[in-house]
Amino acid sequence: MILKKTSQDYKKMANLALGRSFLYHFLVSMLAPIPDVHFLERLKCSGTQNLINNCSKANCSVIGKGIDFLKEYLAESEKRNEEDILTEIAIDRTRILRVPSKIDLKPPYEGLYKGEGMGVYTLKVKNFYKGVGIVPDSSVNELPDFLCVELDFMRKMCYREKEQWLSSGKVHNTILIEEKFMREHLGSWAGDYCKKAQKYLDTKLYKGILYILDSVIKMDLDYLGQLKCII
Repeated sequence: MILKKTSQDYKKMANLALGRSFLYHFLVSMLAPIPDVHFLERLKCSGTQNLINNCSKANCSVIGKGIDFLKEYLAESEKRNEEDILTEIAIDRTRILRVPSKIDLKPPYEGLYKGEGMGVYTLKVKNFYKGVGIVPDSSVNELPDFLCVELDFMRKMCYREKEQWLSSGKVHNTILIEEKFMREHLGSWAGDYCKKAQKYLDTKLYKGILYILDSVIKMDLDYLGQLKCII
């Protein structure tokens, strides 16, 4: 990766940051809300379709597999009853996010996957957010180390990065924060969760979303690791 630090390069980097922000937003919008009619509308809207088309061009077999699952689910659901669709995806979502006790899967909280207990990592992640000046929305009734909260933090950081590329190009500290958060927090456990959760899913919708999530995490870890060395 070569960065010439021209205004044209800064615009390209801003667009990359914005694209990454959109990806994180998409993942949060697919995982966080309880599926309803509005959820289906978002899934079928032009913005989601554009994102799917852009992801299809990515040179990554895993993200491609996730996109294929999403496309297949959308095609197969086209003429189905909305109530039936909402019921099946609500069950799938509950199975991997709220995790009934009969399933041998830990809910997606960083503390549960890092082996130090929820309290330790809840505080660590909370302090990380506080230090950066980006705290979870007060309306979000979840712990700081919950998967969707960590994804939304990265969405906000990518958007901050985009703004900095366009205003001054002074993004060094922001990139270091993103890379550290991915390396020490989100990127250190969410991939493990994705792999373990896959076997409990029935719908191609959530199978696809978790494949995409796993790919985004891997690609962002690699991208940020390279970027911090050249800015």
